Amino acid sequence: MVQDLMAPSKIKGKSQFQLLMDKLPSTHKAKWFAGAALNSAEQAMASVLSTVLSRLNAFLDSEMEQILCFDTAIDAETFCNEKSAIFLILPEEDNTKYFMVSLFLQQFYREMLTVADENGGKLPNRVMIYADEIGTIPKIESFEMMLSAGRSRRISVVPIIQSFAQLDKNYGATC
Repeated sequence: MVQDLMAPSKIKGKSQFQLLMDKLPSTHKAKWFAGAALNSAEQAMASVLSTVLSRLNAFLDSEMEQILCFDTAIDAETFCNEKSAIFLILPEEDNTKYFMVSLFLQQFYREMLTVADENGGKLPNRVMIYADEIGTIPKIESFEMMLSAGRSRRISVVPIIQSFAQLDKNYGATC
């Protein structure tokens, strides 16, 4: 699909991507993220879309398709209200999907904060995140905040590492 968006359109000077963005309301987040790329020259636009393609390549995998598309809905509100457990298990010998753990933790943490906000700033039940091998996955943005700010909302993160060097590699002296 991204390759199709790079193709020229019937309207001179506009790519398929630009035409697609024109159909969205001016307040749509996709337009904000596209930013200057929408008004850039063809070569610059091709470069941007090429970067997008390279980033999306990690998702072009039948295993990843199974994980993301089939029967994997996790509702943060239900998770926070009932006794629950989520296990993220990835093969040690293939680190190409480790970024998904970082993405999942970031996104699910944000959703739990929303649930906490809807419940007076605290989750109905304490959530414990046992982050085993946290030092081997890509950096989790705002991880320091997860460790500190989460506690007041009844979210505890227990990072499990083999050595401090693992944390230094991703987070430097901030952790």
